[in-house]
Amino acid sequence: MKQVRFGGRSSTWALGALSVVVFGCGNAGGGAPAPAREDCIEDAGGGDADAGEPLPEAGACQALYFSENFEGFATGAALGAAWELVVEGPNSTARVNLDEEGHGSAGSNRFALFTNAGSAGVPVEISAKAGPFDVRGCVSATLSASIVVFSFENTENDHAFVEVRGNGGAWIPMYMPFPSPEYPADAACRVGGQETGCTAFRSMVVDVPRVALGPDLEVRFRVQTLTDVSDFFGFDDVSLAGVP
Repeated sequence: MKQVRFGGRSSTWALGALSVVVFGCGNAGGGAPAPAREDCIEDAGGGDADAGEPLPEAGACQALYFSENFEGFATGAALGAAWELVVEGPNSTARVNLDEEGHGSAGSNRFALFTNAGSAGVPVEISAKAGPFDVRGCVSATLSASIVVFSFENTENDHAFVEVRGNGGAWIPMYMPFPSPEYPADAACRVGGQETGCTAFRSMVVDVPRVALGPDLEVRFRVQTLTDVSDFFGFDDVSLAGVP
C-alpha cells in the first residue's frame, strides 16, 4: 500500500501490451549518416501514425485531472461515460444510489454503489475505471475518495480495492477497504446504515507511485465476492490531482 492517509467523513479525492517496431534507427552503415530522430517511429500496436509523425509531448501538469461527486446523476442511474464498467455475475449492478439507500459522503445526496444481491456461489466482479489521464508533466499525482463498505464478510471471500495503473503496467492496489480493520465484517450493515451510525464513509488519500506516472494513468474501484447474501460497496468525491 502507498502512503495511505485517512480522514473523517468529509473529503476533498493501459495501454495493453506495447508492440514497438523501429525502422532505420542507429548508424546506417557504409559511412552513411544515421537517420534523424523523427524517422524512428514507434508503432504502438495499431500502426496508425503517419510515417515521420513525432510522438506527442507531455503537456503541463494539471492541478485537477478528474473530479466526480455524482450529484449530477439521477437516482439509480448507471454511471456515466467517464467510467468504464465491468459487471460480471448474477444479481449485480454498478449505479448511483437510490434515496432509500442513504446519503453520500458528508451528507451529500448521491454516491456510486456496487451491489451484489446474492450470487448463489457464483463469483462476482464489479469495477468502474476512469481514465486514461496524461500526467507526464507531473512530478507526482494524488488520488482521493470517500469509501464505504456494507455487509462484507471475511468468510465469504469478499474483497474491495482501489487501484491504479499506467505505462503499460499491471494494476497496483493503493488501498484495500476490505478486508481491513477500517471496516470490520458486519452482515447486519446494509445501505442506509450510514444514516444510523452502522457504518460511515471514510476518506482516503494516496500518492500515485512514480512507475504509473505517464500518458495513460487509470484509476479503478473494484469488488470481488462469492456470497449468498447481499454485499454493497460505495464511493464518492473522487478526484485526481497533479503536482508539477
